[in-house]
Amino acid sequence: GDVCELIGDALLIASGSEAARPAWLGFAPDGTPPCDGVITSDEALKLQTLPESVLIVGGGYIGCEFASMWADLGVKVTVVEMLGTLMGDADEDVAVELLRALKRKRVKVLLGTKIEKLSRTNSGVAAELSEGSAAEAQVALVAVGRKLNSDVDGLSAVGVEIEKGALMVNEHCRTNVEGIYAAGDVTG
Repeated sequence: GDVCELIGDALLIASGSEAARPAWLGFAPDGTPPCDGVITSDEALKLQTLPESVLIVGGGYIGCEFASMWADLGVKVTVVEMLGTLMGDADEDVAVELLRALKRKRVKVLLGTKIEKLSRTNSGVAAELSEGSAAEAQVALVAVGRKLNSDVDGLSAVGVEIEKGALMVNEHCRTNVEGIYAAGDVTG
């Protein structure tokens, strides 16, 4: 589109993040899911009706929040997490208690399990699991993290420090470049 030039004393970058759509799960480079029935948290928040069953890919905070909410609403929920624990970087006591709470809500949790492939079935989505078994649900929610929107044109050209996709800032939200600030998800 058109280029617009703005002049000011400072620039604040608050470009946020979006749901990760990993290629290893079959997402196309443009973010298209591998098949109908595979959604991210963005689409999950727009659902008009409750699914009967949901397969949640990822046992981090997003996957666990949706698992708890949907279970409370009567949805049959299965969570598949590659790591041996929920909430990978959380305190172990918190992860253990969260697992207990989800099990009390009748959420099926598969730890240390990777989804190899997602595909469409007549009634929903099927997942091939790493140990050779399979799981099915009406909908598959991919909740494997967030992608930071740090690919703002021109940032690297002016020398803004970016580490693992996050804009590096100090305690005042200032980047390493005078007059350029960043706030929110984009700072990691």
